[in-house]
Amino acid sequence: MMRRALRRARRLPPIGARGRQVSRREAMATLAALGVAPSRLSIKDAIREATLNVSRSPLRTVLTSMGTVLAVGTAISTVGLADSASGAVSDSFNQLRATTVTFTDNSPQQLPLALTEAGEKSLDRLNGVVSSGLMWNLGGGQIFHVSRISQLDPTGQASASIPVTAASPGALATMGAAISTGRLYDEGMDRRHDMVALLGSAAAGQLGITSIALTPAIYISGIRFTVIGIVRSSPLAGQILLGVVIPPGDAGAIPGQASTQGRQMIVRTLPGAAQLIGHQGPYALDPYQPGRIATEVPIDPTQLRNQVSGQVTALLLAVAVVALLVGVIAIMNTTLLSILQRRSEIGLRRSVGAAPRHIAALIVSEAAVTGVIGGLIGTSMGVLITAAVSASKGWEPVLDPTLILGAPMAGAAAGLIAGLYPAWRASRVSPISALQR
Repeated sequence: MMRRALRRARRLPPIGARGRQVSRREAMATLAALGVAPSRLSIKDAIREATLNVSRSPLRTVLTSMGTVLAVGTAISTVGLADSASGAVSDSFNQLRATTVTFTDNSPQQLPLALTEAGEKSLDRLNGVVSSGLMWNLGGGQIFHVSRISQLDPTGQASASIPVTAASPGALATMGAAISTGRLYDEGMDRRHDMVALLGSAAAGQLGITSIALTPAIYISGIRFTVIGIVRSSPLAGQILLGVVIPPGDAGAIPGQASTQGRQMIVRTLPGAAQLIGHQGPYALDPYQPGRIATEVPIDPTQLRNQVSGQVTALLLAVAVVALLVGVIAIMNTTLLSILQRRSEIGLRRSVGAAPRHIAALIVSEAAVTGVIGGLIGTSMGVLITAAVSASKGWEPVLDPTLILGAPMAGAAAGLIAGLYPAWRASRVSPISALQR
């Protein structure tokens, strides 16, 4: 058999004969005639060789992959922080304004009145309503002269010019009014016209009232009211902290005040029900003339979330794309430099039968492994940055598992792209010229 192979090899043209370039097919035929098996490179061998070459210089590998690390880390942290921030904004919005609907009367002079305390009962029967209440600023928001006479010293008197608001007990609950001392008035006090009042914390400071232990009294345009509580906070109507709040039934006792101007019905709904209540509310308040009622409905929290996420993500992802390009260039330059340093190795591989495609596959594999390493480090950095910033801001961190799993693949793709040109250059290396050097 060996003799037969030698006879066949003698009949083939000599490899590298003068004036003639031998094709790869002819060379492979000659080697086959001599019984030399063709060169093969499996995927497993390529990955193993790439891993060994990368692990020989770990510091250089990490430095080479820094561009990919920055790109992937920026992308992960950008998307994670954008989702976390938009979720926090949406939660805060849902807790306050996103669940508040306001109804006003387009024809306040028309009788009968469309917005009354009786309308609260109609709204409360709607599915999705938590509470509702009637309120308005007396005199269209004008300033009233309010005075206080001390019971301990009748000669001592304090006065201030402050606004006066009429609010039903339901409105106080809807606004989230909280007191620092005393109590809130109830429906019984409103029906009996008990002439009671609440003071906002700022107004109480102006009048020098810090406690209701002695049941202090104030005079609004000469009409006496007993202060039963001091309001310290009201998330949905912070303006009441600056003035006096009285029951709607007592508003008519103040001379010269029309009770039909500036009325509004505020409604607190369950999350997601504001849009529906905004459509149903006018029919519940005035079924015969629903067009008389104007509705103010908060924007959809989903739109707010998308706006926040879209604006922040678009800005910072542009930075991630630039960083990714820098990473591709860095891997390409380092790989080209590695080819120059390894020309002898490449020439030796070619001389023992490695095909150009095998050399190219090895170089591309090394670049891809470098990109994967950068992607893994960048993913870890992005997750840590998102968790740290979210914890410092009190947000709930939000991370897309698909993005986390795909980030190392993006690093591998960047390394693969970066290794194409160096792989082509390496496949063009002549084994004779490489070994001569």
